[in-house]
Amino acid sequence: MEKLRCQNNPGFTLVELLYVLSLVSVMSLLTVPILNKSYDSVQIKLFFQVLEEDTLYIQNTAFSEETKMQLTFTDDKYNIKRGKHTILSRKLPKGLHFRGISDNKIIYNKKGKVETPRTITFYESSGQKYKVIFPFGTGREYIEKE
Repeated sequence: MEKLRCQNNPGFTLVELLYVLSLVSVMSLLTVPILNKSYDSVQIKLFFQVLEEDTLYIQNTAFSEETKMQLTFTDDKYNIKRGKHTILSRKLPKGLHFRGISDNKIIYNKKGKVETPRTITFYESSGQKYKVIFPFGTGREYIEKE
């Protein structure tokens, strides 16, 4: 029989594998906070888009059904009401806070016009400030980022 030869196959040692795994884990830990901040900012942007769509819904419903509609802001959410009944409630995203005012209701009359013009201010945990302005009349609300 022929002698079996041991071939000298170059491979990775355990120390080399541990080194590479530690580098990969450190790099992945560094990307998590970056992705988390990005996720929060996208959630806030989507919140304001949904708020704009909800106010358009309120105007259209008030006009088509000839009924008063109301948008009420609280510390952690906003509610849409038809008369005294809440028909929709949405929570504020994480990192966004509403600083309450004495009267935080936006009322739309039967013609879809804003009866109670107001400016509602939201604060992001990073210090960013957003003003949602509801003008008097048939105009739509608009958002100013400061």
